Amino acid sequence: MWKCCRLKGLSRPGVMSIVGGFMLHLTLGTLYCFGNLNTYMTSYIRLYVPGAGDVHYSDAIWIPTLSSLGQGLFMTLSGHLEDRIGIRLTILIGAALMTSGVFLTYFTIKYSLVATTFTYGFMFGLGTALAYAPPLGV
Repeated sequence: MWKCCRLKGLSRPGVMSIVGGFMLHLTLGTLYCFGNLNTYMTSYIRLYVPGAGDVHYSDAIWIPTLSSLGQGLFMTLSGHLEDRIGIRLTILIGAALMTSGVFLTYFTIKYSLVATTFTYGFMFGLGTALAYAPPLGV
């Protein structure tokens, strides 16, 4: 496959790095879709969480806010961590934190908006901070 077409002069690992970085950034960008998720998450909390019938859509704005805050605060940690343990492990830890935040939201959304804000907001933001910057330097 690599011997034909226009990819003849390109190395396979280089192309795979670019494709992997693109896919990672595509996943990390799901934070910017929160406006669409807000409707469903807030409605779910109103209907199924006892005592949370007065939750408004504006209350859930703390989720992307905390995610952006976590991303901004811990982005410098990403560079230091990359120098110590390497780019692959830094991205792996960040992706694991981000994925864990989304996974744990399945459980926390059944209890409260505050717990959901921590998992989908802060954990997601911390994971994004660790995984976002390293592929930019590739």
